[in-house]
Amino acid sequence: MTTSTGSPSAAPFRQRTLFRWIVLLTLLAWVFTAVVLAIGGRPVPARLRAVAPLIDGPWKFHVGDDSRWAGIPVDDASWETLDLSAPASSIDGDVGLPNYVSGWMAHDHYGYQGYAWYRRTLSIPEGDRAWDILGPTAVEDGYELFWNGDRLGGSGRLGDAPRVVGTRPMIFPLPADAAGTQEVIAVRVFMQPGSAVGPASGGIHMAPTLAPRPESQALFHIQWWRTVAGYIVEVVEPLAMIMVIVLASALRQRSSHQSFIAVVCALRSCFPPSSGSTTRSSPGRICSVFRRIHG
Repeated sequence: MTTSTGSPSAAPFRQRTLFRWIVLLTLLAWVFTAVVLAIGGRPVPARLRAVAPLIDGPWKFHVGDDSRWAGIPVDDASWETLDLSAPASSIDGDVGLPNYVSGWMAHDHYGYQGYAWYRRTLSIPEGDRAWDILGPTAVEDGYELFWNGDRLGGSGRLGDAPRVVGTRPMIFPLPADAAGTQEVIAVRVFMQPGSAVGPASGGIHMAPTLAPRPESQALFHIQWWRTVAGYIVEVVEPLAMIMVIVLASALRQRSSHQSFIAVVCALRSCFPPSSGSTTRSSPGRICSVFRRIHG
């Protein structure tokens, strides 16, 4: 009695099917990423930025935590001054957000983790328009925003047992009578102890924005697209690497020729490491994996 082992062509057929699925999923990931980047990677239109300026420039800064620092009658003359104006074409090295500035560790507070406060006065243009503040989209690690001592909202839960889960775009309506006044904006920031630190870590990395309605809503949507686009790139890159590694393993016998490996390794020239990066790009790591797989 003999046992059927299946058609001799079954294994090559399964390999071809796996290859087609990997290629299809990779192409779909590339197309999806390209669409999101095309939308999220666009600069803020000049007409929109003209009426919705960043609240950058000098801010008063103090490490520590005191709820009274949110209010108007605070003597902050002895506080430090931090400039939240970003250099031209400055972006973060994580998801590519623009207008990125160094944190408090670049200003004589290296290693400090915990609470700190930012304060400044802000003049609201006169007129009958309603105004919003768009919160900073890059903060380590959570924050609360105050207007004349009143809490407008924030990212994370601060207090005796802080809980922070990452910063996202947020929009805070100002009081209806804010137009034509000069008020105090304060931001209470908390950096989680034990977080990874670098020479530019800590606090606010992107200034808030003052915007009238409805332009504030348009800018809010742009911020969300930009944030989503950045994180999609972070997710797609390792997934693409995994797909190619699976493909290399599945086609090991057929892909052992040096010419095939050379094509894969050529991807390194298409995806150089980021400026200032000390790590190799994903294609570079793929190339190394291919060499280990195929000897």
